[in-house]
Amino acid sequence: DAVRSKSLWIGEHEVYLLATPWQQQPSYQAPSSHTVRAEYLLHDSIPASAVVIEVYDPDFIRITSVNGTTKTIPEWVTPQPEDWNVVEFSASLPKSARFIPYTFVHWAWDGHIDAYKKPYPQNSVQ
Repeated sequence: DAVRSKSLWIGEHEVYLLATPWQQQPSYQAPSSHTVRAEYLLHDSIPASAVVIEVYDPDFIRITSVNGTTKTIPEWVTPQPEDWNVVEFSASLPKSARFIPYTFVHWAWDGHIDAYKKPYPQNSVQ
């Protein structure tokens, strides 16, 4: 409904594969397990109720799903470093992440449960 679609929105976001010191060597072999860092902004007047980040392989098979943080800022505020939500997690990426695209999906639920449309009571006439 209109109330929900105008409240929470996901702003700027980035996903990084973090390299360990041994992975930065010239003889680097692509491991199947990576540490992933997801950074994102959420815009709303109140905190989100939930965030989930899903990772899909090149064949669109879900690899993993993790809960994210729910810090929000109003859309008119210029983001500061402390306004970013940051989540680090491990993901198994068996195909070369360097050449094959993986898909990272950010899902967020708003915290406006009091403004949701209320269902009709069971005994009422519609």
